[in-house]
Amino acid sequence: MSILTLPRRTLLTGALSAGIALDVLPVQAAKAVAPVLPSDGRIAFNVFRHGSHIGTHTLNFTNEPDGFSVQIAVEFKVGLGFITLFRYQMEATERWRDGQFTELTSTTDHNGTRLEVHALRKGDDLVIDATKITSYTVPPGTLPLTHWNRAQMQTPLFNPETGKIGHEKVTDAGIAPVPMPGSGAPDSGRHYILTGDARIEDWYDGESWIALSAIAKDGSTVLYQRA
Repeated sequence: MSILTLPRRTLLTGALSAGIALDVLPVQAAKAVAPVLPSDGRIAFNVFRHGSHIGTHTLNFTNEPDGFSVQIAVEFKVGLGFITLFRYQMEATERWRDGQFTELTSTTDHNGTRLEVHALRKGDDLVIDATKITSYTVPPGTLPLTHWNRAQMQTPLFNPETGKIGHEKVTDAGIAPVPMPGSGAPDSGRHYILTGDARIEDWYDGESWIALSAIAKDGSTVLYQRA
């Protein structure tokens, strides 16, 4: 995800969608390696702001010939009483073959605005088409920022909501406490801080994505808790 962009008077930055939709480019680019998949084939989070549940973020992994795919679903709704102020939905499919990222397709409803992205590997090149940008080729090793794959913290990244290459900085902050451990998640993990136009923090237990925290434009904090 990212994940969502709410009106400034309401809530967030457009950083979390598949998830979480954030534009990020780490300090150093490294060749991507085949990621480690969750043993039960699933990662799921409940998402909170000010202690209130605002949505879910789920990833389901399927083994396929010569690789695997990831089905990603993100949904947020922020309201005031019975009034919905903001709604965000993303569905994406990420595919890997022979240990290499090969394709991502995503469809996003960003509070009524529809966005689509299609990234496809052609030989050594990764070509991205998206709703609001002209088709272009990104650097070798570029990955979508879908957060679940810890190797993304060492590669160029593109935003799975917009298709744009990012310009953020990623810092490895070592082992640190997890803000909301959740069901079966450890109390601490490897901590990465993404800074720039937005601030997002991810935690990993080994290679497993276990938590996320993001600062909204209004200064509030959005937290992911393992479901």
